[in-house]
Amino acid sequence: MSKNINGIMGPQVGKIGTVVGYVANGKMIYRAYQRNVKNPQTPAQQAHRFKLKTLSQASKDLERMLGYSLLGAGIEIHTTARNAFIKLNMQSFVTDPELALDYDRLVVAQGRLAGVVITNEGPLETGFGYRLRFSAEVPGGNLRTDMLVAALWCPDLREAVEVNGFLTAGAFVADVALRETWRGHDIHVYAAMVNTLNEPTWLPSRYYDGNRQLQPHETSNTAHLKIA
Repeated sequence: MSKNINGIMGPQVGKIGTVVGYVANGKMIYRAYQRNVKNPQTPAQQAHRFKLKTLSQASKDLERMLGYSLLGAGIEIHTTARNAFIKLNMQSFVTDPELALDYDRLVVAQGRLAGVVITNEGPLETGFGYRLRFSAEVPGGNLRTDMLVAALWCPDLREAVEVNGFLTAGAFVADVALRETWRGHDIHVYAAMVNTLNEPTWLPSRYYDGNRQLQPHETSNTAHLKIA
């Protein structure tokens, strides 16, 4: 490889005989032209691409949920919530009988708060809907500002509906009207509790409440329920 500030006759970009010219950091650089690009379609490479594509699609479906539940993680690792979701879930696949996303292992929220418990109370008497009960408990007691966020996701149709609300006496009940087109498909519910008191836009990065130390948008870990 050779470096030339201005090239022989000015900047020369692209293939020039047996070399390729390009500009990097204001300098003209030449490298040998590679006739054959090494891109073997190995099983490991194809599996990696499948995982990235699958998680990328899922992150788009759950984008609003991830904006709450992985916001803190995204800030912590200096990336977006969607990228944090992909990074956390590269191992959330099973290979028997074929490579597929394991929805039970999917991490949609990650934090130090106590986990949310989801109880499916079954379909409503009328209409196409379900009554879901969410509960959560934080050591030292819940704050009035603690909020539960959840996403009802139909992966087959790539559609998601978000529900949220503040906890009352440690519980939150939601009557959710499911979409008629979701009939016959598996519906996955992911939920997390979020502390929204100390949003980083207007409060210090750390807030002390009794014996617990809270982070901005601190969440609980993922809770998952499958509705057949």
